[in-house]
Amino acid sequence: MPEELKPKISLYTDVEESDIIEAIDARTIYEVPLLFEKQGLKEKIETVLQLSKTTTNLTTWEGFVNNIIAPKQDIHIAIIGKYAELEDAYMSVREALVHAGAHHATKVYRHWINSEEIEENPALLQQLVADGKMDGMIIPGGFGSRGIEGKITAIKYAREHDIPFLGICLGLQLAVIEFARNVCGITDATSTEFEKPGTPFIEYLPDQHDNIDKGGTLRLGHQEAEVAEGTLIHKLYGNTTISDRHRHRYEVSPDKHDILRHNGLVLSGTSHHGRLVEYIENPKCSYFVATQAHPEFKSRPEKPHPLFRGLVEAVVGKKI
Repeated sequence: MPEELKPKISLYTDVEESDIIEAIDARTIYEVPLLFEKQGLKEKIETVLQLSKTTTNLTTWEGFVNNIIAPKQDIHIAIIGKYAELEDAYMSVREALVHAGAHHATKVYRHWINSEEIEENPALLQQLVADGKMDGMIIPGGFGSRGIEGKITAIKYAREHDIPFLGICLGLQLAVIEFARNVCGITDATSTEFEKPGTPFIEYLPDQHDNIDKGGTLRLGHQEAEVAEGTLIHKLYGNTTISDRHRHRYEVSPDKHDILRHNGLVLSGTSHHGRLVEYIENPKCSYFVATQAHPEFKSRPEKPHPLFRGLVEAVVGKKI
C-alpha cells in the first residue's frame, strides 16, 4: 500500500488519528454532547459501524446548555433534609432544579441544611434569609423520626413568611402535620411513623402495617391522581388527570381531610376514589405546594417537572 494511503495511527494507540476524540473539560455535564458533536463523533461512529447517516438538530439542547452556562439571574434554594451531608442522596432533586433553572435562564444555588441543626437553633432559618441563602425551600423525602421537628419548624417558617415552598413525599406529610398543629389547633398532630403519642394525621396505607416486610412492599411507581379545576396544581400541570412516581408507605388520614379543608388547606389532587391525598396547596401563600409523589424522578433537561418549574418561577417572580 502506498505510504500516502496508509491510515495515520496515533503514536500511543492503534486508533487512527482522525478517530481520536478529545475529552475536553466541560463547564457542565450537559455540555458534553455538544463538545462531542463539534468533533464529529456521531459521523465517525456511523462510518466505522457502517450505519445509515442521520441528521441531528441540537439547537434546543444548545439553548438549554447556554442557559446553564450564562444565566440571566440567580436564586437560592434551601433544601432542608436529614441526609444533607450526602448530597448524592438528593441527586434527582438537585438535577430537577438545574432543569427548572435553565428553563427560566436562572442559576439555582442549592444550600443543603441539616434539619437537626434547625431543631437546635430555629433562628438559623432567619439567618438563611438574611444571608440570601433561602429565596425558596424544599423539604425532600425521607424516613424515620430523626430531624422531623426541624423540618416542621422550617415549614412553619415558610408558610408564615411566604417563602416559596415545595414538599416532596415526607415533605407533604410534614406540611399536613404543621398545618394541623398551627392552623387547625391540633397541637399534638403527628404521624404513626414517628411512634409518638398524639393525634395521627398521617397513618399507614390500607395495605401496609407495622409488621410488614420492608423493601419493595411500598406503594411504588406511577399513580394517577384527579386534580381539582382552578387549583394551582391544575394550572401547573395543565390537566385534571396527572401521574407521578411514588415510593411511600403512609398517607394523610382520611378522617382528617375535612378538618384540613375547613381550615383552608386545599387538597388539590387525590387518587381516583378520593382516599389518598396526592397534592396539597395553601392558597394564602404565593407558592406553597406539596406532593406525596417524587416529581424529581420525572424531570428532564428539556422538560422540567411542573412543580420544580413552578417553584423557580415563583422565586424569580418575588425577586423581580
